[in-house]
Amino acid sequence: MRRGDRIVLDESAGVKFDVLFPDRDVSDWSRNDGSIVGRLVYGNTSVMLMGDATKKTEGIILSENPPTFLKSDILKLGHHGSKTSSGEMWLRAVAPKEAVISAGCHNRYGHPHKEVIDRLTALSIDSLRTCGGTIVCESDGINFECRKK
Repeated sequence: MRRGDRIVLDESAGVKFDVLFPDRDVSDWSRNDGSIVGRLVYGNTSVMLMGDATKKTEGIILSENPPTFLKSDILKLGHHGSKTSSGEMWLRAVAPKEAVISAGCHNRYGHPHKEVIDRLTALSIDSLRTCGGTIVCESDGINFECRKK
């Protein structure tokens, strides 16, 4: 997958996945920096999926895309809420209403890191964590809801 690739999942419902990164050969990069980043769109709702991408990758995507293209309703945080991801500029550009943090309870890495939680709080971005449950986000193409199951 490369930047500019689009997977149409359901044309009649307007469901598509746009690849934002990688935009170059990342075979010699760290796995985190070289993660696939994409934006899933269903009608008027969107989800930014970050994989384990770091601030380095976020910076590249920011430089190559207009903020209007990056804005998403839901952001699955990069690298399990690590301080190496989810920089302030990125969070401001994506401007999600909800952030999903995929991290186990009491994991050995300390994810999510306090710095990231503080950034989300400062920007008034609500967040849900997978610790102790599953996060389910549903959309009808107009509205969306995320909840812990």
